[in-house]
Amino acid sequence: MSDKELEAIKAKKLQELQKRIAAREQKKEKPDEKKILNRVFKGRAWEVFNVAKAQFPASMAEMEPLLVNLVLEGKITEITGEQLYALFRDWFARQIKYYN
Repeated sequence: MSDKELEAIKAKKLQELQKRIAAREQKKEKPDEKKILNRVFKGRAWEVFNVAKAQFPASMAEMEPLLVNLVLEGKITEITGEQLYALFRDWFARQIKYYN
């Protein structure tokens, strides 16, 4: 093997290793959203959350990270099913007004 071939193999292996390291770091950085929400959901909050997720998957895909961020920032410390329902109702109503 020539030096150029060895350098090419080394560069390829280095690149693969860097990709694996980056993938591991991304997995570590992504918080487990269910665990975070479970800390603050009380009563029937999970029931309300799952029903909303089933009925409005696109909107809930936006709403779930927002809820997680609010919990991580300490702005939500506890939320019941009734409170979550009211939050979703207001948020979805604003979306409908925005798009109409």
